[in-house]
Amino acid sequence: MTKLPDHYSPTAASIPITLQGNHFRRAGARFLLKAIAYTPHAPRLEHQIESQRALVDPLSDAHLPELKKDIPYLKELGVNCISVEALDPTQSHTAAMNLLEQHGLYVLVQLFSDLHPPRNPTVHHSEEPSAPPPAPHYPRASLLVTFTLVAPLTTHPNLLACTVDASSLTAPGDTPFATVYRACIRDTKHFLHLHLHHGHAPSRRQIPIGITTAHTPSLHASLLRYFTAGAPAARADFFGGENWSWVGPSDFQMSGWKAMVEMYEAQGIPRVPMILAGFGTKCGGSGRVWDEVSCLFGAEMTGWFSGGVVYRFLEDGGDGYGVLKVGDGGVRRKRREFRGLKERLAGLVDREVAGGTGRAGYEEWRGEFPEVGEGRWGVGWFAGEELPEFPGGWEGVLEEVRG
Repeated sequence: MTKLPDHYSPTAASIPITLQGNHFRRAGARFLLKAIAYTPHAPRLEHQIESQRALVDPLSDAHLPELKKDIPYLKELGVNCISVEALDPTQSHTAAMNLLEQHGLYVLVQLFSDLHPPRNPTVHHSEEPSAPPPAPHYPRASLLVTFTLVAPLTTHPNLLACTVDASSLTAPGDTPFATVYRACIRDTKHFLHLHLHHGHAPSRRQIPIGITTAHTPSLHASLLRYFTAGAPAARADFFGGENWSWVGPSDFQMSGWKAMVEMYEAQGIPRVPMILAGFGTKCGGSGRVWDEVSCLFGAEMTGWFSGGVVYRFLEDGGDGYGVLKVGDGGVRRKRREFRGLKERLAGLVDREVAGGTGRAGYEEWRGEFPEVGEGRWGVGWFAGEELPEFPGGWEGVLEEVRG
């Protein structure tokens, strides 16, 4: 691999990404996310099973030597963004963010992964009508951790956006907790407004705050409607749903993607900025052929989606999803799927300057919240428009974040 240079100049990632209509844009031109999940794990301890290995902070100074080894491969692969999680607010991320910027790479940061709905067997599995659960708990500690993390990140132009992780909403009984995730969006936006517009940061850019959800077809339409309806102050700036329905050699129709976008059109919601928050399903032992990449960045999908996040870059747990294997001594080895994905990305038609301004009106659009169900918990939607109040006073929170 090519050795990283010691001195840099501004790159494409030095230009902040904005939203217009249902498009992401860079310097006025359309921007499509060619992203990949970057989720390194800690080394496996003796007698420890793979699923117990902890994620490490991929942007910390401690991981910086490994990141430097990975960047040339990210560049060779042809991605323009990495998606990260498990960032530690007590660590500095400046060196990593600067390094990624200088190599033309944006960063999508996942927030609130520690928040999950309570696992109530009655709510989740009973077919008998039951009383609604207590109001979901909205913990102040999670907000403080998140605000402490995002405040310094806002100074970096290659911070593409942040997302609230709502991937735990996988059953109707989980959906009352959607009010907490929506409150997270509202309060993160308000914190950034206070932070950026009251002299506490050199940047005046309002970072986009999106939502990411798991692949749950029975809830997908309700999740999309719930998190994108209402006033901009409390809704997602963009929607990212995982989708694992494209398996092996397939096409727009067989995969279910055609039915998905037809549903968007029928419900009148394709003006919402959208990405695929996770895709790239394995198909047996033959490896992924990446047909879905050509479709996602083709004319059939770019009217609704602005790219997505491939799962994933590093092969850490032996599950076959990583495209780059890290062996003994830190030696990197490109798996066959690396070469296939690289070829697909290299063969894409450049649509970054195409498509006009997109579907206008998301800024003014208010949508409709899904109807709240009654009675049985096995079906329906159970989150209303009323959100938990912010837990505490803003002045006290700002003082704690500033230290």
